[in-house]
Amino acid sequence: MKSVRTNLHDADFNNIDLITGTVTSTDCLDCLKKSNVFTSRSHGHLILGSANGPAVSTGIVLNDEKDTKKVALYSHFWNGMTFGSKSIASTDSFAGVNLVLFIGCITAYDGASGKNLVSVVVKQGAEVAIGFSENIDCVEANKWTIDFYSYLLDGHTVQSSVDYASSKRSVDSGLRSAVVCGNGNYKISK
Repeated sequence: MKSVRTNLHDADFNNIDLITGTVTSTDCLDCLKKSNVFTSRSHGHLILGSANGPAVSTGIVLNDEKDTKKVALYSHFWNGMTFGSKSIASTDSFAGVNLVLFIGCITAYDGASGKNLVSVVVKQGAEVAIGFSENIDCVEANKWTIDFYSYLLDGHTVQSSVDYASSKRSVDSGLRSAVVCGNGNYKISK
């Protein structure tokens, strides 16, 4: 795991920790709880109760694809989680977290009221969270993230930044399935 710290001028971005490579679920959850702005650019993982049933949990995959067992941070506990995976507990608080982006496939499956990462972090205190209800294109997701933050840092709200970044992507990319849960009027303070 690599960590890089840098300073930016915007109040919400004074200290940035960039972590790449495999991350433990405990480290990821701790980082999420301590961050005022948290972005995960990873693969998503969906657990369904039955083939076409509602979600049991959504997660972000924290280890490399070539690893045989997914290690993930999940929105809800489910039987069959692999060793090293963790779920968000009902006692976890995200009260100090302003903005969370889960840039990964199906991290907001079933929308803002679904049993997914974006809804659980907001329900447990985060100001606003964003995820995607569909599978997303990896290369286009990187561009979406740049467009989102560029627009947000120009003084726009989270919702208008999501709309802007999503409008620049094709329907086939899945990135128009962005779900905003919580206060879509949140702005980065300068």
